[in-house]
Amino acid sequence: MGFSVAVAGDMLAVGAPHVDDDLNESVGAVFVFDLLERVQRFELMAPDGEGETNLGRAVALSGRTLVAGAPFHPIRDPTNKMDAGNTYAFDIGDGSFIGDLVPEDIRSRANAGESVAVHGGKALVGVPGLGVAILFDVPTGRQLFKLEPPGIDPIPFGSSVALSGKYAVVGAHVYDPDTGLALRDLKVPGNGGLLSHSLDGERLLAGASNYSVGGMALAGAAFLFDLASGEVARVFLPDAPETELHYGSDVAIDGNLVLITAPRTFSAGTPTPPGEAFLYNTAGRLLATLLPSDPGNE
Repeated sequence: MGFSVAVAGDMLAVGAPHVDDDLNESVGAVFVFDLLERVQRFELMAPDGEGETNLGRAVALSGRTLVAGAPFHPIRDPTNKMDAGNTYAFDIGDGSFIGDLVPEDIRSRANAGESVAVHGGKALVGVPGLGVAILFDVPTGRQLFKLEPPGIDPIPFGSSVALSGKYAVVGAHVYDPDTGLALRDLKVPGNGGLLSHSLDGERLLAGASNYSVGGMALAGAAFLFDLASGEVARVFLPDAPETELHYGSDVAIDGNLVLITAPRTFSAGTPTPPGEAFLYNTAGRLLATLLPSDPGNE
């Protein structure tokens, strides 16, 4: 549990893509908690019960609407599309299932739902196996727009997405969610692609955990963008870059606070330092370094 998380108001959704049910392995689930009452409200699972679909690999919340990706879900039609992917929408007010969000041209190994975002009644679903992202109307499950990259990206398009009422962001590209039209490309410096996103008004915090820093491969970086211009407003780098630190694997921004994770790569049989998370203000000042209370179990 904890592969993915999302917060909206007093509610927390936690993805657990490796949860089993009575019949299948890695069906996946999403646990919904009330943060005020500190109790679990729901354990949500896909109504079709397919095995090894990894529901909860990506989750997003907006109001009462939860969307959760299951990127290895097969589509059981005459062609039996394996790893096509599916995305499920739920109402966390009562735990009810709203419906599926399935791209119209889904194919095997599309991995739809590898990344998800939701705002109001719209959801943005990354489909990196096809190199697209799809905007859906959540209540009806209707596909609204297919977003495609203007050129070749350094990472599979659709690997990470973000959505607000004004912007849909896929990788380094910004779109209008009301029309599906491209607005601008983000001016990404350096040598990698954007693999994690967090939106806050006109600002986007994006992680680039595949960046090389000071000759250290996969040390990672993060960038704060002004979405109106596409320009970088702030660059965040690890104070002590190291190979495979993966700084920027996950990011979050809320008001004046920025959180950036650095999970490190684990090698079997090799002692690995625990991962870290770094809390900054938007001016770039480090406020705290967060470490696990029991590093030996991380």
